[in-house]
Order: sequence, then C-alpha cells, then structure tokens
Amino acid sequence: MRVTISEARSMYTNYMEEIRAQRQELTKQLKEAEKQGMDGGRYDRVELTKRLEVLDAKLEDAFQKREEVIAQETLIHNAIAGQQEAEAMAEGMEDMLKCLEVARRISQGEKVPASDEKKLMDFNKDLYMAAKNMAFLRAAQEKKTKEHDSLWEEEQEEEQVDPHEVATNTEINVEPIEPLEGAGETAPAPVE
Repeated sequence: MRVTISEARSMYTNYMEEIRAQRQELTKQLKEAEKQGMDGGRYDRVELTKRLEVLDAKLEDAFQKREEVIAQETLIHNAIAGQQEAEAMAEGMEDMLKCLEVARRISQGEKVPASDEKKLMDFNKDLYMAAKNMAFLRAAQEKKTKEHDSLWEEEQEEEQVDPHEVATNTEINVEPIEPLEGAGETAPAPVE
C-alpha cells in the first residue's frame, strides 16, 4: 500500500489509539472478573490475559512501524535541508569570488559598473577602500583604463522547497494493518 509519510504516521497513531482503547476495556473487564472471583465472573481470566498479550504485541509492532516512518521522514527532511544549505553556501562563495574579482579590477584601475562597486562595498568596505587606493596609485602610472560589464547577471530567485512538506508528503510502502479482534471495524484507512 502506497501512502505519504504523513498519512502513514497518522494511520499508525490512530491504530495505536484504537489498540489502547481495547486494552483499557479488557483491563477493566479483567479487574471486574477479579473482584467477582473465579466462580462468579462473567469472563475467563486466562482468555482476557491472552487477549491483552495479543494487543500488547500489536501495539509494540505498530509503535515500531510508526518509529520507522518517523525515521524516514527525518532522513528525507535532513537531506533536503542539507542540500539547501549547500546551495546557499555555494551561492555565498560565488558572490565572494565575484567581489574579489571586482576588487582586483578596481585595483588595476579598470572601470566596473557602479552596482558591482556597491556590492563590493557592502561585502567588505576595507577591501573596497584598498582597491580604490590601489586604483588611485595606478592612475598616476597609467592613462588607459579598461571597462567591464557587471559580473552579476540578472539572477532569478529560486523558490526554496520546504523540507518538512516534502518529507511528510513523500510516498512510502507500508504493511497493511491487521484488523483488531472484537473491534467491529477494520483498521483506519489512510487519509486520501
């Protein structure tokens, strides 16, 4: 059965709640049987204990499966967040390299667009001032300057993906849930 991680987590949680409710009812019946004694009780103590053990095993199994689903969700979330972080770092490094190139060009006495100068100044004022001082010293030595186009092309902003949304909506394979005995209903269906 293919469901999203969010649906699987919800499905197992609901199933566990149903098991707990049945377990609570059986425990209540067992206590009533103990109060009335072995002869006067309506329920067989051994049968109730066996049913409780079955429910406990189903509860543990559902808990483990839900934990596996949560672990998958966390792995997907962390992978996407890590990828976004790496992309942001790469973009920052690219901007830093562009600023260093702008500073080099300015220090060589070459003309660069005002927008590039502003980005360099925003990045590092000291580097900007050092480049301008170098350009001033070179200007006295050279008369010819070279003009450049902007290093920052029109960059389109990419829409960031929400790691949690992708992780919770990723489809996974899960084992179907067995219906509980005496519930009268089947296991909760995944949300569509």
